[in-house]
Amino acid sequence: MQLIESLPKISENRVIEIVHKCMEQLSAISPDFLLTTDDFEFGGLFEATGLQGQTSLGQTDGKFKQVVTFNANMFREGLEDIYLNTIYHEFLHVIVNKYMILNNIIALDKNGQLKINNKKFFESVEDNKGHGGLWLEYAVRANKVLNLTIPITPYCSDASMQKVLDSSLDDYEEPAIEIVCQDCGAGNKFLTVNVEELPGGFGLLAMYYDTVHKNINHFCKKCNGTMYIIIRDPKFKAFMDDALDAHAMELMLYKITSQFA
Repeated sequence: MQLIESLPKISENRVIEIVHKCMEQLSAISPDFLLTTDDFEFGGLFEATGLQGQTSLGQTDGKFKQVVTFNANMFREGLEDIYLNTIYHEFLHVIVNKYMILNNIIALDKNGQLKINNKKFFESVEDNKGHGGLWLEYAVRANKVLNLTIPITPYCSDASMQKVLDSSLDDYEEPAIEIVCQDCGAGNKFLTVNVEELPGGFGLLAMYYDTVHKNINHFCKKCNGTMYIIIRDPKFKAFMDDALDAHAMELMLYKITSQFA
């Protein structure tokens, strides 16, 4: 699917309506799929191109808490197949987590830490990066009933969707940050600066150091090529420039030791 012209974004109020409609349609399949707003919290929208949606399972006051968030950039007129796929995909995670909680497959110990009571069942769900076991079984059942144009799949961030999001991004805003491999072109774009989405640890600063000095590195996971970071957000660029100065010695040691890792 390719974008021929710019597509207007859907308002967040309309997104919330769509999310609740999807919840109702899933719940209507059978009692196994029953989902209410008591089962999760809608955490709002974020902006990125490498991730369409996310379900987090944490705890608050000794009780499990699920939070679902979605990529605002995919909610555009004409991209219904993509965002419906993602909403159902994430809701299946919520439903499966709910099943494991209610059936004491997972629990919280007195310190609020995750306790696994049925390792075999839990590992079957965790197979294929969280898309195995009951999740996969429910996805097959939901696809048959909902008859989606793009079926619910383990990886809703496939190549065709990425192209749509990239095209949509180009139509609207220049990304604040780009991380691009100079050899194979792989990488990612970020509309806004969100440290939770960026690569963590000292590697990000080392990548920026290589970008500034045009050094070769091997950060690309696809081809082992050189990754550079392009920063257009002036505040974040100033922050990174200051960090380069403040950690010059550590960066030098990091570069030396990483060569022999």
